Amino acid sequence: MLRRRSLRVTIQVVALVTSLGVLLTPTTAFAQTQNLNLSWDPPADSDDLDGYRLYVGTTPSAQDAGVYSIPASQISYPFAATPGVLYYFAVSAVNAAGVEGPRSTTVSGAIPLLSLVGNRTSTVGLPIVAVQLSAYDPDGGTVRFTHTGLPTGLVLNPTTGLITGTPLSTGTFGVTVFASDGVLTTSRSFDWTVRTPGSGDTTAPTLLITTPTQGQTVLSSVTVSGTATDSGLGDGGIVRVTVNGQLATGGTASGSGTANWSRAVTLSGTSSTILVEAVDGAGNYASELVTVNRTPAQITVTSLTSNLASPQAPGTTVRFSASAAGGTAPYQFKWWVQSGGVWSIAQNWSTSTTLNWQPTGSGTYTIAVWARNAGVTADASQA
Repeated sequence: MLRRRSLRVTIQVVALVTSLGVLLTPTTAFAQTQNLNLSWDPPADSDDLDGYRLYVGTTPSAQDAGVYSIPASQISYPFAATPGVLYYFAVSAVNAAGVEGPRSTTVSGAIPLLSLVGNRTSTVGLPIVAVQLSAYDPDGGTVRFTHTGLPTGLVLNPTTGLITGTPLSTGTFGVTVFASDGVLTTSRSFDWTVRTPGSGDTTAPTLLITTPTQGQTVLSSVTVSGTATDSGLGDGGIVRVTVNGQLATGGTASGSGTANWSRAVTLSGTSSTILVEAVDGAGNYASELVTVNRTPAQITVTSLTSNLASPQAPGTTVRFSASAAGGTAPYQFKWWVQSGGVWSIAQNWSTSTTLNWQPTGSGTYTIAVWARNAGVTADASQA
């Protein structure tokens, strides 16, 4: 039998994403990946070690992102993570007979998500319309912003992500912006063209978010909608509206026409700031932000049953089953048992809908189950 101690898993970034260059169609904005480098201690007795199993999930109790077999000679693994997704990791050791040891303590890690930034056009000597960067850290950390390549005269506020200033020289500048939570960093690249005065339309579009309203409470997703217009100033009207870097439906309009745009957004965390951007045919830019609060959908426990009727003899294994509806699956369940007026945990949070329970003595017991939505980490019942 393989003997092993608990494994210690640490997470760090080993490489930044390759520069995305100029992306004119931001439909692949969230396809980028970076590596989270996982490492662990080998078991104390590794003579019979055959390898490891790495479990990866997007909820603490599921392995929906994969289970990976790692050779015994390897005590690290570069996991390709999608920015903006919080992952949970555990690892176990397996001996030559295929017997698997206990899993390590679960740890979590994520790479911040930085919304796509489209190309920019400005006029030398004229103040720009401020550009707002939008980033989200699933770990809940504070994100700070840096850059390389901004045109001379423009500055990036490292705390707010706002780019302001007046460009002082003409040309096309390759810009890369970075968002970091202090440990992990993600990046976006785009071109910023600074033209000479009198070379065309320099008026920013008019952009309005009609829904949702600032501070509105919504469920796990929301449709963001509004209008954008070039006010009849020429250069082809509105050519693009994006929501968190992704193209909105109806985000184009010619001449002085109004673009009635919309985009469905899936929310993460308890509060989300959504960035909407509109660009006209001359490359002029406008942006608006709206912050919404997220409340999980209502979940209900629809049944709690046992495979055996009461009473039973001490030492009999009784199987309890629960089901839930509504909310966001996969649901998580926590099982409790009461004896002598005292409640104790029979089975901690997991996606298992069953509890195998064996009373050790005679008496009257009460079984209860808590349920919560997928992705919720608070140790509390939602149903």
